[in-house]
Amino acid sequence: MKTTKLATILDILSDGKWHTIAEIERESKMKKEELKRIADFLEDYNFIVADENKRKIKLQEIAQKLLTETASS
Repeated sequence: MKTTKLATILDILSDGKWHTIAEIERESKMKKEELKRIADFLEDYNFIVADENKRKIKLQEIAQKLLTETASS
């Protein structure tokens, strides 16, 4: 089964810690434009918090709980 780009990003963020855009680019092997488009979507729907100054993102606590509960079901 092929993992989607969105699932790859959510997997990276699932630890609830801050991750730099550069780190996510490396780990996901995505282009910056793709990553930005997905991160903008996640931010628009309040799945992530973005620190624009430091170029870092992390999952919102509620999104992290949702992913944890879904994974353990």
